[in-house]
Amino acid sequence: MKKTIISAVVAISILTSCEKEIEIDMPAFTPSVVVEGFIVNDMAPVVILTNNVEYVAQAGKDLYEQSFIHNAVITIEVPGNVTDTLTEITQTNTKTGLKSSFYTSSKTKGEVGKNYTLKVAAGGKTYSAIATIPEPVKIQEIWYENHPDAANDSFKTVWIKILDPEVTNYYRYTSEVNGQHGFQPEISTVSDKGFNGKEYQKAVDSGLKNEEQDMHGGVSGYYVIGDTVTVKWANAEKSYYNAWATIDFKRSQNQNPFMNPTRIVGNIKGCLGYWSGLGVDVKSIVLK
Repeated sequence: MKKTIISAVVAISILTSCEKEIEIDMPAFTPSVVVEGFIVNDMAPVVILTNNVEYVAQAGKDLYEQSFIHNAVITIEVPGNVTDTLTEITQTNTKTGLKSSFYTSSKTKGEVGKNYTLKVAAGGKTYSAIATIPEPVKIQEIWYENHPDAANDSFKTVWIKILDPEVTNYYRYTSEVNGQHGFQPEISTVSDKGFNGKEYQKAVDSGLKNEEQDMHGGVSGYYVIGDTVTVKWANAEKSYYNAWATIDFKRSQNQNPFMNPTRIVGNIKGCLGYWSGLGVDVKSIVLK
């Protein structure tokens, strides 16, 4: 049987990638709830709740939008034994017209070192997990360098430097450009296995607007003079890192999320997905 399953995080890739004929030997499809949730220091919690979907050759808008689970009861037990009920928000992407939904609350803001217990009631079942927000690892320095080819001197590479603590850490980074958020490099995750307790420097790729078009029409990874670049460096719990490292790997295989499919390891019993804490540090630079 040639099947696989996907969540909302990678389902959007189907709608933006090239059509290819692929055959993947997988066991029979098993329906499951997928929880993708995180809480960041000084930010509100975000939980995306979907049903996993069976891979089909002609995926489209309806399949994506119908995967979202509506009217679930999602609560977070916050420090002080206070329970906060999240509110569902539905939004429409102005470029693609796709509708998506997530659950959040303006009452709860993440605090470093605190534990947050998530409970999700959907489809007659309840799922739970605990997240702890790690201490953010500060960006010690942010700078930019010129393109190595003088003919492209308007293009810049942005670099950051951190001092990694002498404990195991898992990182993910993204960038914002001129206030447009969500630019994700092809590989956005890194563990400190090779630099534990040491200084680490990283070039921050500009990322992709979608699966086919980079930031500046073919000059992949670079920013341009005049850009205001904001880097978000997240010290993540392992459950979050595992999920995004798997997605990174699939995207790097010719940007095909179904090549060498791997089940994402989560931390929520009875369903797929993760509930994780992120300690995030943010730095910005104007390219001149």
